[in-house]
Amino acid sequence: MEHLTLLVGKKSIALALISHFGSLKGLARASFQELRQFLPRRETESVVAALLDTRYRHSSAIEITKGSINESLAYPREIFDR
Repeated sequence: MEHLTLLVGKKSIALALISHFGSLKGLARASFQELRQFLPRRETESVVAALLDTRYRHSSAIEITKGSINESLAYPREIFDR
């Protein structure tokens, strides 16, 4: 949910999208035109790019790091080493 909020800019819009499409999986199956009813073109493109792979399937969710708001248990070199 937090990532979707970052993509669309407002928590209320992210909640409206999840509410309308039923789930994140439902949102991932939405067409570009369906998403344009809620979002400007730029945000729609960001959401589509973030949720789908080249075959229009949700690619994956990965955990990059663990930690608190002001510190992390991983160094940037460990994250970008892959």
